Amino acid sequence: MRILLANKFYYRRGGDCIYMLNLEQLLKEHGHEVAVFAMDYPDNLETLWQRYFPSNMSKLKAFTRPFGDGETKRKFMRLIDDFKPDVVHLNNIHTQLSLVCIVDTDKKYPTDTPKEDSTYSLCAAIPQNQIYHFMALEVHEVENLIPLNYIDNLPWSQYNSADRVNKKHFDYLRNDANHILPYYDYKSGIRKNQELLSSQEYMAFAEECFNLDEELTNQYHSFSAYVSTKNNKDELLYKLFSGSFLITHTLEMIKGHSQPTEPELLPFQEHNWNMIGSTLLNWCIAESKDAMI
Repeated sequence: MRILLANKFYYRRGGDCIYMLNLEQLLKEHGHEVAVFAMDYPDNLETLWQRYFPSNMSKLKAFTRPFGDGETKRKFMRLIDDFKPDVVHLNNIHTQLSLVCIVDTDKKYPTDTPKEDSTYSLCAAIPQNQIYHFMALEVHEVENLIPLNYIDNLPWSQYNSADRVNKKHFDYLRNDANHILPYYDYKSGIRKNQELLSSQEYMAFAEECFNLDEELTNQYHSFSAYVSTKNNKDELLYKLFSGSFLITHTLEMIKGHSQPTEPELLPFQEHNWNMIGSTLLNWCIAESKDAMI
């Protein structure tokens, strides 16, 4: 038989590694063809299969890889295609080689429900087992979990005037942050569209955001009056940044060690980060209580 063995490391590091190396030798002695898959690591034994190993984890990858990793998936699937195993034995793969789906719900207001074709719904439909883990974050998107003092610490003076205007309006929402910011769309704000106009709950949420914005409430006597001035698809409430800008620049700040010493978390953020930490510990993906906030 053609058998593929997968483990975090490929040297005699601990019991899991010793077990896999002994199993590899035993299988070969019984005439089986064996391939191995592990993380690239300086202490690994030499093997013909190491060209398929995903790279050693940097500090950043140590955080991001448990959430799913494109390099690991590509190299593992390439090995599957090239070796064509009859059996795949996954030993201890957590963190370094883990397949974990942690997704946001994409809810735009508290009573919203995830759409059937959303990433959340598609991932939630996959049966969980010892290989695949799923966890839903109780926020619109992962950007909603970035500490506000990290956002404040970005180099706003270097950004254009439109970005600074967006930040000024975003800051008004902080007056009711724990209610508004779990669901507020940092990338798009709130637009006048059919989704908004057809939902009383979404309109009520948008009006709450409007009422927090001192500039808008000083200029317009009511939310309905403000909405009437806008065309279809116009922005009603301001976005913070488009696309992946906020995530990218926050990670650059962290990599440059210029972030605030301590994250200042809102209650909903602390809840979600602690949920991530405790869940990773329960899945044996994190190795210490330091995974908790």
